[in-house]
Amino acid sequence: MNNWAAIHSSERHDWRTPRALFDSLDRVFRFELDAAASAQNKLCQRFFSIESNALDQSWNVGGWVWVNPPYGKKVSQWFDKAKEESDKGARVVLMCMACTETRWFKTAWDNCAEIWFLSPRVKFEQPGEKTGPAPKGSALFIFDRVHVPRVVRVFDWKRADWLDDADVLRKFGSR
Repeated sequence: MNNWAAIHSSERHDWRTPRALFDSLDRVFRFELDAAASAQNKLCQRFFSIESNALDQSWNVGGWVWVNPPYGKKVSQWFDKAKEESDKGARVVLMCMACTETRWFKTAWDNCAEIWFLSPRVKFEQPGEKTGPAPKGSALFIFDRVHVPRVVRVFDWKRADWLDDADVLRKFGSR
């Protein structure tokens, strides 16, 4: 099985973001919309489901939008939509695998205000099922046209803390 097949080997595409991760992010962003959810796994009162098709809806809801899209081969459509909605004024936090070699990562890199690489690896939830950590690391792609300079951070979601600039410079060298 090749790496791409292993990453997408799950037959499910409705994995829930861990509540602790979402809650730590919600304290920062105060999400108004969960754009890729179902009635069973929604994390915001307002949400778009498969039936309401978030890719056909406006995400400009006056507040931050949370997106944990299905990690299938069509994930690039979600990045294209996040860019499109950001260009119209929406503020979007999209969580996905940190696959730096993909076309959609290039879309994110060229259009995000910030990218936060998550540590440790996320263990997605499925009510009633035992789950393990994701097969690949995750990142948050923050589409926000208000911020111009690109910032890349490492976010420890279990401690709800990220490395500050001094820590990043010590780890990765000077600018």
